[in-house]
Amino acid sequence: MTTGRRILVIEENEQSRAHIAWTIESVGLAVITVTSLEEAVNRLTKGYTDLVIIADKLLPTSGEEDCLQLLKMRNVSVIVVGAERDRAVAMLEAGADACMSMPLNYPELVARVQSLLRRRNGEGYRTKRTDRMSHSKRGTGDAVG
Repeated sequence: MTTGRRILVIEENEQSRAHIAWTIESVGLAVITVTSLEEAVNRLTKGYTDLVIIADKLLPTSGEEDCLQLLKMRNVSVIVVGAERDRAVAMLEAGADACMSMPLNYPELVARVQSLLRRRNGEGYRTKRTDRMSHSKRGTGDAVG
């Protein structure tokens, strides 16, 4: 069962593309996969997408800012995967919402996707619910505030 959210995965490596797609689909999100930036732009002009996951190697080494701005003009969040540390900084400065290095930590990828989708939906940051009683002195009659 999908949530209606659409994630566009842009990755030329078939195995990586399939693994990313399977991981994202496993949490109920719809995934569209393409192998090139050109295909991605074509998809973005034809339909609604909430978030783009793009392999760093598909972004040009010069002009990445223009490329990311093109994606951002479609009002989508962008996660760049496979960026080296120095390149990740450049990607973030150019407009990427998140960068992840290889090998991918798939649970982290899911968490980043879900976090960006929550923020996109105006839900803000999710806080962990904690049992406030566990931090109080139990049995002393002290009020928990």
